[in-house]
Amino acid sequence: MTNIEVVEKLTEVESRAKSNTHRLDKLEAQSNAIHNLATSVSVMAEGQKHQGETIDRVASQVQNLDSKLDVLEKIPAQKWGILVKASLTAVASGLIGYMLANIGIV
Repeated sequence: MTNIEVVEKLTEVESRAKSNTHRLDKLEAQSNAIHNLATSVSVMAEGQKHQGETIDRVASQVQNLDSKLDVLEKIPAQKWGILVKASLTAVASGLIGYMLANIGIV
């Protein structure tokens, strides 16, 4: 190999090295962007995990409130039933007492 060929090869290698350096710099920037994206996704996933736990806790509380509300809704119906039963008992007792009084037993 002559000196000119060596110089040409060396120039070619230097040119390739510069090109590779630029490509590596671009890849480094892309790698950093991917790392930042992965970190952001990880943070978002952790946030969603906490949201899911909060939703589960709230859903449990809502079920608790629903069962308590069902109990509260039944109270007036139970009281109305007791009132109707007492009223019918009073009317029946009055009628029986009236009939017994007319017959002369009381």
